Amino acid sequence: KAIDNLHQLSATDSIEKIFSVSENTLFGLVTKFSSSQDEIVAVQDIVNDLVDYWASNPTQYVGLPTPWPKFNESIGGGMRTGVTLIGSRAGVGKTSIAINVANFLSEQGIPTLILDTEMEIKDVLPRMIANLSDVPIRRIETGDFNLVDFEKNAVNAAAKKIAEEYKLFHVSVAGKSFDEILSIIRRWVYTQVGISKNGKANQCLVIYDYFKIMDSSDISDMQEHQAMGFQVSKLTDFCKIYDIPCLS
Repeated sequence: KAIDNLHQLSATDSIEKIFSVSENTLFGLVTKFSSSQDEIVAVQDIVNDLVDYWASNPTQYVGLPTPWPKFNESIGGGMRTGVTLIGSRAGVGKTSIAINVANFLSEQGIPTLILDTEMEIKDVLPRMIANLSDVPIRRIETGDFNLVDFEKNAVNAAAKKIAEEYKLFHVSVAGKSFDEILSIIRRWVYTQVGISKNGKANQCLVIYDYFKIMDSSDISDMQEHQAMGFQVSKLTDFCKIYDIPCLS
């Protein structure tokens, strides 16, 4: 299947698209034949070990927390393996939520990848610095913060914090197919996060901002809402295989 798909590519296709053809074909094969997905568990054999584990590892959260206790409570204690999906109309703050969560978890040393369908890092970074410094985004982007000492100090302190303490990654995925996007996440997990002995990813977070159709090949003969439903399912399956929480 991978060879057949590779033969259909043209010389103008991106490197990411070429890689994704092989990677996602193999990923689909692994998903179908993975014993860890099909294993039947004898509950009576594991119940005592799980209870002992919970008792020995008390925690305030289940999964990765956001900065908002009420929201954490509403989603069962935190962002668990799979996709935590937030929906709203345009322009009411979805990206602001993503940036707040990225700041909150990166500050704790948790590798965080932002997959951005609209903005470049030069557009995202002023929002992050504004979030940390309380200096308005516009004053950061225009450089006016440099005219006021306390704003200058606050912005420089925020930039230093990001540079020295954060494990934050950003990639613009505008125009890429969804299979290419999954390949990008997979390579980030292997190169920047790491895989544990049991084949799961080390603790991390993926932020996908946001679900939409960017490549006509993602639609095929489906309606747009059906195609996005398949994307959510694909990303959820991916996250479960690697044990990754995703905010979208």
